[in-house]
Amino acid sequence: MEGRRFRRPLESAALGALFLTKLGIVLWALDRGFGIGEEGVFLLNLNRPWDATPGYEYHRLLTLLGRPPALGVVAARAIRVVMELAAVAVLVSGVLRWYRARFDREGAEAVLPVVLLCLAGTFLSAASRSLSYNDLTNLCVFAAAGGLFHLAADPRRGGPLVPAGLAMGMGFLSGLQLFVKFPAAILLVLSVPPLLWVALRSEPAATRLRLLAAFGAGVPLGVAPIVLASGGPANVVDNYREAFLLGSYLGYDPLRILRNYLVYDLLSHAHLVLSIGVFGACLGAFRLLRRLRPERPSTAPDATLAASLAAALAVLVLATARLHPEFVHPSLLALYGVLLLSLLALVLAASRAGGTASLRDLGLGLVLVALPFVCIVGTDVALTLKLPSHGAPLSVAIAVLASRVRSLGYRLLPATVVLAVSATSAGVFLHTQVFQPYELATPIYEQRHPVEELQGVKVDRESARFLEELSATLTKAGYRTGDPVVALDYMPGLVHYLGATSPGSAYYMYDNPAFNCFLLNRTELERPPFVLLGKPMSEAQRGCLEAFDLDAGFELVGVLRNPYGSVYTYFFNARALPDLFVHAPRR
Repeated sequence: MEGRRFRRPLESAALGALFLTKLGIVLWALDRGFGIGEEGVFLLNLNRPWDATPGYEYHRLLTLLGRPPALGVVAARAIRVVMELAAVAVLVSGVLRWYRARFDREGAEAVLPVVLLCLAGTFLSAASRSLSYNDLTNLCVFAAAGGLFHLAADPRRGGPLVPAGLAMGMGFLSGLQLFVKFPAAILLVLSVPPLLWVALRSEPAATRLRLLAAFGAGVPLGVAPIVLASGGPANVVDNYREAFLLGSYLGYDPLRILRNYLVYDLLSHAHLVLSIGVFGACLGAFRLLRRLRPERPSTAPDATLAASLAAALAVLVLATARLHPEFVHPSLLALYGVLLLSLLALVLAASRAGGTASLRDLGLGLVLVALPFVCIVGTDVALTLKLPSHGAPLSVAIAVLASRVRSLGYRLLPATVVLAVSATSAGVFLHTQVFQPYELATPIYEQRHPVEELQGVKVDRESARFLEELSATLTKAGYRTGDPVVALDYMPGLVHYLGATSPGSAYYMYDNPAFNCFLLNRTELERPPFVLLGKPMSEAQRGCLEAFDLDAGFELVGVLRNPYGSVYTYFFNARALPDLFVHAPRR
């Protein structure tokens, strides 16, 4: 049977080439491009973890290392790549082990193309290119789910200690997640115990209780390092209070977020509803044709589902060109629709071939479908925008389902799914990583001008000129490395670039005076900071700001053309910031 594991060489070669090409481009682009917005938040928190903004306490784990390492742009991005691959690898290993134990005990199914199709969901993030809370969320959630599948495959392997250690590790990750993304952690803590109990229903109650106890013991172990790094439980409680307060300033209200999901995604889902309707209409038309003439042999269901899916996907591609909000790229909507349509077609195939028994056997696979939404919940962004960052489990679900229906005699449908998923993932990758990288105004291949202060990171010509001009302007005004710089309109990347400190918080928002004033007014400034503005300070901001008086104590030393200005409109749905206003303390 060993030789049969590497069947379908053409499919394996195509999927392997896709993954290796993506990986190669990602590694090539590690030192290309620099975002002055969100990427700066994570870089500042990574390099000054003791000052991590409330809501980013997990960075304080780095203080347990003694003197945290200084992480530049390239290092933070490289860690993110490793973390993404590790998260997906743990999930895939658990799912494949469960699948082999449940459906393919002899190892007859080809492993390589299944794994490679799973990897089609990697490197599709439409958000930060640097290490962020999204990546740590994926690691915690995907690894915990991988552990669940490992235990479901064989809860006795390695004696009693190994399964208990695995369950404790799942609890540890769930506890740690409480300080990364709170809503996802709550869902993990609440859902893993019943899932473990159901997945191990054939095991004695004593075994299940032992594993549940191990999971429960792991949760406080995950909480403990953060408590230690934060200086005790009282500080953790204070940090949570501040995080929720800041969230209220930013508008993170659960009902409003739910409303935004419905409003933002309503138009986004129009293309999906239309294509599902086409899929159902095609299935109905084929069934009518079979009634009018004798059914053809066993290939009829396979051909019917494959043709119906192909027609629905064609409509999907055409619809996304028109039915999408201005701030959502059609490629992201296409990915969303292709994944869900493919899952629907494969589930129908499995149910036709094996009936309800087959669906019940695949029930644990619903966990994979739920995982991206567990990671997304609580984020005040349209689902279609966030799905690529957390969508790898959907590719894993599609891969194992395609393998399952192929083993049940289907050929055309799995081939159609593989082609659709791989082509769409390639398109999304090119869009988000090459032609329109996150927070960059120009494609990745135009980022070829080194900037000395960024340790060799390359940017486009206009950005290089802008950054160098900013450094020269501040130096002439008396700035020295390490001085405080307040970048009020969400430009923390400029603070990192200058080697400055950001007093009070790693970031300050645009058009949110209450948020900015809360953070700045509680900060004791040892000396006046340099101030960077994306637009002239509003009257509301002047009225509530007590930490310093921009009019009395500062002078405008430069107005620079900001090549990142359009980024704020496209990526953050905010107003454009075409200029940068540089203020220095009066000498």
